Amino acid sequence: LKEAGITEFDTVIVAIGNYVEESIITTLNLKEAGVKNVVAKASSEIHGKLLDRVGADHVVFPEHEMGCELARSLTSPGILDRFEIDPDHSIAEIIVPQAFDQKTIIDLDLRNRYELTLLAVSQDQQPDKFEINPNPATRLKAGGLMVVIGSNQGLERLPV
Repeated sequence: LKEAGITEFDTVIVAIGNYVEESIITTLNLKEAGVKNVVAKASSEIHGKLLDRVGADHVVFPEHEMGCELARSLTSPGILDRFEIDPDHSIAEIIVPQAFDQKTIIDLDLRNRYELTLLAVSQDQQPDKFEINPNPATRLKAGGLMVVIGSNQGLERLPV
């Protein structure tokens, strides 16, 4: 690792895959060599625990994370994109559902009904033309886009 100059980096990503032993040894060697931030890919919960124990600063489970994301997209196709802030809250880009068509933002009362705050709207599914902090009198159009922030439970209750 030293000959390759890898130990000179502040952050190193160990994405060896399903070779558990090699990824653990590599992570340990990087930490012992003084690399400040080691991000390691785990293939199982046990693999992740071992990587934590040998000093990985951040352990990722990409297959698990993508599986969860795929399940979300299949069960809620109206939610186009979602950024989880913490386990209970997200920012999401959503297709305006038919149930919201021609209703004003104030009529929808998203905050009280769904624990969501509307951040932006785009009336024609044009992500480059969002109205940020839209006027409460704005009427939404089914098929348009809206960006909301709030509780994951509220997102799941939306009629999307």
